[in-house]
Amino acid sequence: MIILSKEQVLKLHANCNFFDIHGNHAAFEQCVKYALTNNINRFIFLDDYLVSA
Repeated sequence: MIILSKEQVLKLHANCNFFDIHGNHAAFEQCVKYALTNNINRFIFLDDYLVSA
């Protein structure tokens, strides 16, 4: 049996999923900052997202 520490588990599941952003840049930016400060290193975008041009 393999027992992992909390830190090891977090490293295994370090994904950040984004759904339906629809140009809400302020909320998106906060989510990205949170992810980066919490060692989340993979970003997954599902459905659609829009950014201002």
